Amino acid sequence: MLNTISQEQNSLRQLERLAAQRYMYSIAKRFLTIQLLLDLATPITLAVIVAFFPDFGVWAAFITLMVVVADLILENLQSTRRQQAAGVQERINTEGYSRYYRDYRCGGALPAGKQVLRRFKKLVCA
Repeated sequence: MLNTISQEQNSLRQLERLAAQRYMYSIAKRFLTIQLLLDLATPITLAVIVAFFPDFGVWAAFITLMVVVADLILENLQSTRRQQAAGVQERINTEGYSRYYRDYRCGGALPAGKQVLRRFKKLVCA
């Protein structure tokens, strides 16, 4: 049996999977960036505003609550994208090194019923 790892990892199918994996990780990074901006800028900005306008305190509390909710949502979205990208990477590694791969894991990487990255699902799970 010849070593075909270099040929397999440069095949169009694997390169498309790699592009899908990088795309999903880049989306996760965008969510992280938004999350960091919200978590860092909001308290500082609200503290300055409340210092000059004490009556704004109730609105500051409400905005802070909304940021907490947004933070939880962004964390969930970020985690989901990272898990999907890790599933794609697992599939790349498994097929690239000709190891046994369990098909049900692929369903876990890109959950059915979600409309996220529909065009990559057939590349990853096929």
